[in-house]
Amino acid sequence: MRALIGYSLQIGWKSIPILGTSLVLSIVLGKFFGGILGDRYGFMKTGLLGLVLATILLVFFQNAPVLVFIGAFAFNLVMPITLTAIANTIPNYKGLAFGLTTLALMFGYLIFIFLDKTNIDKLYFTIIFLAINILALYYGLKKYEKVVK
Repeated sequence: MRALIGYSLQIGWKSIPILGTSLVLSIVLGKFFGGILGDRYGFMKTGLLGLVLATILLVFFQNAPVLVFIGAFAFNLVMPITLTAIANTIPNYKGLAFGLTTLALMFGYLIFIFLDKTNIDKLYFTIIFLAINILALYYGLKKYEKVVK
């Protein structure tokens, strides 16, 4: 999902060095603070609020760099949450948990490579995949909450 969402965004300004670097910094900070906020406020609240905020900002404000920075930050809050949830779900295989998330990125990239991109409305594509991402996170964290109780 992450690879496909990244493809669908139309942020041509990211090739400007200061803006591209700021975008990367937003992504890094989102991953950093995702774990902290998830521990403090709960995985479900942090993850879902982050994805909903990211959806709004990344879909409707792709031409506004500062709002995309906030959206990228919010989108990346989920990464440490999903990694921790998977690692806690299979506690004897924490290395496998990291490997599974990395494998998922590879599959997303392969789909991106082989996808016929000629007839895709990128905005529509972004909305669909962000919505699927929100639903998948909700479903996964509901299952996770049952496992860890």
